[in-house]
Amino acid sequence: MVSRGLHGRIEMTIPAEELRALRKTKVFLEFLLSPEFGHMTSVSEIREQARSCLRHYPWDHVIIEEWQERIDMWNAEIMRNDDEEE
Repeated sequence: MVSRGLHGRIEMTIPAEELRALRKTKVFLEFLLSPEFGHMTSVSEIREQARSCLRHYPWDHVIIEEWQERIDMWNAEIMRNDDEEE
């Protein structure tokens, strides 16, 4: 996916980078909740980590499309199971 980055530069993000960004963001959020969070020395460190997480973070429409596909598959499976039980 081609997009404009945080500083207005055009960037190319591939799906593997988006997945890595999602995982990295989860780890960062877990860190923010951990006791070790208090040992960060500056707000700039937190901002840099957040910026790093968002660099290849998927756009909203990518997330919505992927989850809608999963929801549709789930609903289809439930309908198949209901039909088999009748």
